[in-house]
Amino acid sequence: MKKLLTCGFVLLLIQQINCQIYIDIKQLKDAGLDISQSPPQDLLNLGIGNCDLELINSAISKGADLNMQFEGAGVSVFPLCKAISAASDAMLPAESSIIAAQIRDYGAAVFSGRSASDIRRDYIEIISFLLQKAAKL
Repeated sequence: MKKLLTCGFVLLLIQQINCQIYIDIKQLKDAGLDISQSPPQDLLNLGIGNCDLELINSAISKGADLNMQFEGAGVSVFPLCKAISAASDAMLPAESSIIAAQIRDYGAAVFSGRSASDIRRDYIEIISFLLQKAAKL
């Protein structure tokens, strides 16, 4: 029960913080949470934070609005802006990058075992995809 409450709190927290946040989807599934039942905008937010194009596609197919701003921490950003911000973090030198630090500290347990360069490539693919879908800045 404690794990379930913790996971629920984390999901609520990501709605309040507007930055690149990695949430371990496998851990959520292991705790019995079915993220596929989440609202489309939450799935889109989670997909961008996890650099997961499949999750982003799922969110869009369920009706996520690419031109609806994410609200949190007193700041609003469009999904495309969030993806660009995350991509820019992945392009920073390893000692300055949150993504590189997460990969260095947790290894294969984060971002499905992808390297920082894989994450950079995948975020560029996500940005291109969002632009093709007419997402605005």
